[in-house]
Amino acid sequence: MENLNKKQLDNNGTAIVSGFRISKHPVLLICFFLFFFSRETYAQAGYFWNYDNNNYGYACQDAMEIDYDNNNDGMLRGDVTNNNPSFDARGGLIFGDKSSKEGIASNRKSSGGIGPTNGLNFITANTPRMVIANNGNVGIGTTTPGFPLNFANAVGDKISLYYNSGNSYGFGIRGYQLQIHTDFIGSDVVFGYGSSSSDTSLTETMRIKGNGNVGIGTPTPGFPLNFANAVGDKISLYGNSGNNYGFGIRGYQLQIHTDFIGSDVVFGYGSSSSDTSLTETMRIKGNGNVGIGTPNPGSYKLAVEGKIGAREVEVKTGSWADFVFDKEYKLKSLKEVEHYIATHKHLPDVPSEATVKKDGINVAKMDAILLQKIEELTLYLIEQNKQIDSLKKEIETLKSNKR
Repeated sequence: MENLNKKQLDNNGTAIVSGFRISKHPVLLICFFLFFFSRETYAQAGYFWNYDNNNYGYACQDAMEIDYDNNNDGMLRGDVTNNNPSFDARGGLIFGDKSSKEGIASNRKSSGGIGPTNGLNFITANTPRMVIANNGNVGIGTTTPGFPLNFANAVGDKISLYYNSGNSYGFGIRGYQLQIHTDFIGSDVVFGYGSSSSDTSLTETMRIKGNGNVGIGTPTPGFPLNFANAVGDKISLYGNSGNNYGFGIRGYQLQIHTDFIGSDVVFGYGSSSSDTSLTETMRIKGNGNVGIGTPNPGSYKLAVEGKIGAREVEVKTGSWADFVFDKEYKLKSLKEVEHYIATHKHLPDVPSEATVKKDGINVAKMDAILLQKIEELTLYLIEQNKQIDSLKKEIETLKSNKR
């Protein structure tokens, strides 16, 4: 078998390679190459070396080449180490001029060639542009893809879905950001289900306007985050259905809710990254009680740990102290009051110091008690004034009798 260097097409348009005629007919040509590549052989100076016998040390020189006009612009399989020692295309197909090193190479076995040692390499200008590794990973701009689709570790545009240059609808990396972009501010990013085969084949679920406004359930968001004009749950922070921690609209109400009565709504500063990363400032218990400065308002509707400043406080109560002026009311004598004070060290019906320190006071009740004492004091003064008037009359009578 003679050296398989370069064979010309004969007058019938058939390549003659070591006694084999390779027809230009596409079907026959494809069949030939399927047979040829399936043999797993190397060729050197007309000799076939069996791949399975571990004859790896032999360089495959000009293993096979089809050249139409002897200008090195045909199709090559194998190694061209004689003419281009830096290029190795074993197991591959090289189209065009050998010096341009463009084509497809697979399963490279030597260390001096182009591309990874395994997989399928797509090469232009002596540089692998895309690689399909043996595990199926695809690399674009990288020969070592570690993911199903892997781009080179470089910033810039990565995928354009529309337009060939400049602004585009696509994806890129810049400034530690995964950037998803349209071509100008009037274009939107739309999420949904269906297809893009027509203007009506997609059911929209969310839209990011070019100005940054986000619409969920609405294609025309007028605010940074805008939901559809419909009542119901809007945001769930925890829980996939039913009762949840979240926000909703119902009956002209903005509803902020937990999942059950034992859960609370807590306000504060910090984060929710751990049980201790939030400094609490206010709590709304599941039963509606509110604690400010305290996580446990107890049975109080509003419990405040600290001072309250107000210009006006209105307290409503179901009873008041006007019963003191009823005819049936039994007013203690001053002697009885004196005796009670001497015994208990405080006025009748008024809580003691110890009780106030322990339990505090009910403002409405305390105001009523103080009013009761004022009204009792008023009755004492009225009675005393009557006695004074009576004494004055007696004195005037005595003075008249002496005259």
